[in-house]
Formats: sequence, structure tokens, C-alpha cells
Amino acid sequence: TGEPDPTDPCYDYNWGQTEDYSVVITTPGGPCIPTSTNGTADGDFIQSVQLGTIQNIGTGGTGMPTYTDYTGLSTDLVRGDSYTLQVTGGTYVPDQIAAWIDMDLDGQFEAGEKLGEVTNSAPLQNLSIPFTVPLSASLGSSILRVRSVYTNTGEPDPVDPCFNCAWGETEDYAAEITTSTGSPTAGPPGSQLI
Repeated sequence: TGEPDPTDPCYDYNWGQTEDYSVVITTPGGPCIPTSTNGTADGDFIQSVQLGTIQNIGTGGTGMPTYTDYTGLSTDLVRGDSYTLQVTGGTYVPDQIAAWIDMDLDGQFEAGEKLGEVTNSAPLQNLSIPFTVPLSASLGSSILRVRSVYTNTGEPDPVDPCFNCAWGETEDYAAEITTSTGSPTAGPPGSQLI
């Protein structure tokens, strides 16, 4: 008696139990958007991401959001070619830096689409993740996901592309998967390819 009816989610009832759950909200047909309880507050952020024409340098900080959509920044990746993704971590050590590309354009990041994972050993350390675009990769516009995460007790290790972590940041970029034309390059002006 004296308790609210209908049920109030914040009321301290004498009997019963309250449970809270995390929900990952996805864009229909798009990738998951992970969150982070504490975010970048302790230095678990991404300072820079560099791959081809993506040159997002010096954008990290302790006041940054837990997720940023940088898909306005894009680079071309050719099937069968090798690349090196350069990521500069934040000021907290150790953090795990991981990256994925949705190679089959299905809006999900499967285990086989993980480019790699490295752990920083110094603040603002530049880390390299070498990878090769599979010949089987689907042609078209894809998503490159980069995460910097402190793996808390009970959280997935290695890093998961969608898990809501306690600390860290996630950034998405655009990657256009193309194929080599195999065409020779043009010669000097006035010359002719035969």
C-alpha cells in the first residue's frame, strides 16, 4: 500500500526486482552503433586514423562522444591489394585498438572481416594494422570501423565490433571497394598506347 500504481520504474518498492539491460540500436540495413558507459573520459579515445585519403588527424580527446560517424571521409581500396591502417590511440594505457571492414556489404562485421587488433603501450602511440582486401570482397561502398577500448572485466577479449564497453570510442569511415582495371597508364602527351 502507498506504492505507485501503475508501476514507476524509479520507485524503491518494498518487494520485487528491477533489471536493466543494454540495447544496441542499429540502422535498418546498417551496422550496429555501440556505446560506452564512461566513454573517453579516462583517455580511452582515438586520436588519429589514416588510410589512403582518410587523414583524420588530431580529433581525439577526453570530451569526445563514444561514437562518431566519419563516413563523409572515404578512401578507395582495391581487391587483392595490401594496405596499412595507422591509428593513434589516446592517453590511457593499455587500450586495445581494433578495426573491421564490412567486406561483403551486409551491414555487419563478421569475424573474418576483422583487419586486426593491437594494444598500445604508450600514450598517443601510433599503431599499424596491415591488411589485404580479399579478392572475394564485394564491390561498392563499405564501412571501416575503428575502436579503441579498455577491456573491462567480463567484456569480450578480443574486442567485439558491437559490444557496449565501459570505456572507449568507436569511429566509422567509408571505404569504396574497387577492382584493378588492369589498364596501362598513359604515356607522355602526344604518345599513343598500342
